[in-house]
Amino acid sequence: MQNNPAYYGPPPPANAIVTVTIIPPPVVTINNQTPETSIGNTTSSVLVDPNQQTNNVVLTYHPPDYNPAQPDQTNYTCSVTKSDVNETTVISNNSSDTITNKVTTKTTYTVDCANQYGRHSIKTILVNVLLNYQEF
Repeated sequence: MQNNPAYYGPPPPANAIVTVTIIPPPVVTINNQTPETSIGNTTSSVLVDPNQQTNNVVLTYHPPDYNPAQPDQTNYTCSVTKSDVNETTVISNNSSDTITNKVTTKTTYTVDCANQYGRHSIKTILVNVLLNYQEF
């Protein structure tokens, strides 16, 4: 066969080794709880009381490679987006942070950390609000 640039050759062997790297999600705690997620599922949910007088959501996050002894030594930059029925807002652009909010409607927080190669590590927390029943 001639050296033709349109000829790509045979497909790779069926036993080719493929390496898949799974980037763990950011570590997120909300109201001192670490919502559990399974591999492949990056969404968790928590329940808050809307009648609480002060901030009822305290969200702390850091990237997957975070080391408390060296908090500035990370390969990730993170942002947090808050979405509720009214708007979607970026509320933080720090690698790690603590955010406090008063939530009265169902709200989603998305922590998106990207490394220097543009790979993203994402965790989404759905904050559900307790229903407020009144007796008559």
